[in-house]
Amino acid sequence: MRFISIMFFCFAALNIYAQNVVSKVTYLEQAKSNKFGTFYSDLWFDNNSSLFIEIPNELKNSTKKDGDGTTFIQHINTPDKELDYYFHQINKSEFLFRHHYMGKSLYVKDTLEFDWEIKGQTKKILGYRCQMATTIFKGRNYIAWFNTELIYPFGPWKFHGLPGLIMELKEENNLVHFYIKRMELNKKDINRIDLSEVSFKDNDYLNFEMYCLEKKILLKKTVKLLQSRLPQGTNLAEECKDCDDDELEVCN
Repeated sequence: MRFISIMFFCFAALNIYAQNVVSKVTYLEQAKSNKFGTFYSDLWFDNNSSLFIEIPNELKNSTKKDGDGTTFIQHINTPDKELDYYFHQINKSEFLFRHHYMGKSLYVKDTLEFDWEIKGQTKKILGYRCQMATTIFKGRNYIAWFNTELIYPFGPWKFHGLPGLIMELKEENNLVHFYIKRMELNKKDINRIDLSEVSFKDNDYLNFEMYCLEKKILLKKTVKLLQSRLPQGTNLAEECKDCDDDELEVCN
């Protein structure tokens, strides 16, 4: 039942966005560590909601075009990979996301509040005037450039809450860098994306603390499995002391 309800949410949300697109922007997502790879990430949004989906390079060809040329993801699940997605509604404090970790999909309901400090610096991105803002999120410092002409409060990954669409975002040590590559704005005459028919149960989602704990448990299980396959006498550490240096979200 848990699997069915969550999959219904994923496919219903994706289907609604694919058919009734208001706007979509594509980011290039680069990470300092090669283990994260390079992603093309799509942000779908209207005046009220946003859905952010990461697309690894090997899945670029799984996108499809509709009649007016708008591209969308054909499958949110593939035989060998489940895509991470992040869903946000302006009028709700909760933030929903799915993260595929150590072979398991983790479904999380989090409450996010960003304390943005808007700076005076400006620059042009894709011909738009953008202004600088900074914030601290989950133990990391971030620099954002938001569009002062497109007043949508959305952005890549989990970031939102600025008085304009985030065009570029990076962590101060370049752990991750999002840069907008393409914009498809107001492709269809739809005022909003109605997700009211999509339902989910509270117990289907972890809170952020439980999510962090589950990641630790999965890591230990994976290490234990790998340990069983190594020559006798070879030991692997169950905890990675340096892993937090590369983690975007530092779990306490």
